[in-house]
Amino acid sequence: MFEKFLSELKDEATKNGEKFDLSAVEARELFDMMHDEFLESDDDEDDDENGPSISEEYDQFLAELKKQSEDNDEKFDLNDVQVQELFDMMQNEHVDDSNENKRDIASYDKVGGNELTTNENKNLVFPVDKVSKAFLANIDPAQLSKIEDLQSALPGMPLSRLKKIVDAYEETLGYPSMLKLVPILRETMPDTLSSGWLKRNNKKNADFALIKATEDGLVDSALLNSMLQVKANSGSLNEALEHHADHFAKHKLTPSAYSDRLVLQMLIANKRLTRALEFKEKIEEDGRCLDIASYGSLIQYYSRHEQVGSAVLFLKECIAKHGAAPSEAYLSKLRSQCRKKGIESAIGLIEMVGNSPSEWMRHGQKNLRREYTKAGRRGINQAKNRLLA
Repeated sequence: MFEKFLSELKDEATKNGEKFDLSAVEARELFDMMHDEFLESDDDEDDDENGPSISEEYDQFLAELKKQSEDNDEKFDLNDVQVQELFDMMQNEHVDDSNENKRDIASYDKVGGNELTTNENKNLVFPVDKVSKAFLANIDPAQLSKIEDLQSALPGMPLSRLKKIVDAYEETLGYPSMLKLVPILRETMPDTLSSGWLKRNNKKNADFALIKATEDGLVDSALLNSMLQVKANSGSLNEALEHHADHFAKHKLTPSAYSDRLVLQMLIANKRLTRALEFKEKIEEDGRCLDIASYGSLIQYYSRHEQVGSAVLFLKECIAKHGAAPSEAYLSKLRSQCRKKGIESAIGLIEMVGNSPSEWMRHGQKNLRREYTKAGRRGINQAKNRLLA
């Protein structure tokens, strides 16, 4: 085969008018390289037909490791050798699963070859994913009870950090230095902070606080309203609506007017006016009504979109139910629109809400403003000279 390859090379060089200057050794190296590439291409085609290759599985596993580190706010500091060892271990565990009816990987100690007891495994409430299984497989069974105690004191802390704390205490006969414990315990901030990261982190902390308060029986309306505010500010519309509908009933509490206002203002701020009106009808069916600030948000929204008629209707409804109008912060845009269109007297706006608080400023600027022109300052110097004289 090599002789045929060499003759084809010479024929191609002669056909192109070039001199064939490769030695026998160089021609052999070129033949071997092309032969290996041909075999690799055949193997890749077979892998595509049979499923993903080992390299693709490795890349996917590496991506999952990095994503898990980002979710836990940790720096990914594994080198290629450690990642390869974890990958090989996961491959072996996958084979064990298929041969032994999906044995629980998290309860198997790969290093010592010992199975953890069922009680020990249940006490560890780590998330069951590939990264946690990989870390859990390398933990000494003697450390499991210590990690369990740390979990009760530091709930929600990732497994890798708990193991670092145990290792820090085992490295010294006394207490470890604060200089060593603080970097382990403190929160790892990303290089660049985005609003999305802050919202996700804030919501994660709020979810954990609600879970602990539920376990201790400390849930009240104020706590549920705070949780509702977190979800509303994070832009999770469906989660906020679900929280408002389910959690108050779950804890046998009634949503307050402030709870309804949080949801309504969230929907208006995200330009979901149809859903806001549906929510208004729902709470009215439950026997509640919007407070003055909620009506003010609706009036302000319609005024900013130049829908004066709808804004006036909600203003009249607010006065009929509460006997008072919203504050001037919600009404200023409506006043401006009515003044531009010249319909203040037609709709009776002044009779409903009174004169504008800024009317005195416009009157003063127009009629009482001091004149600083040259004509207005005539005679000032003359009066000064008489006083000096």
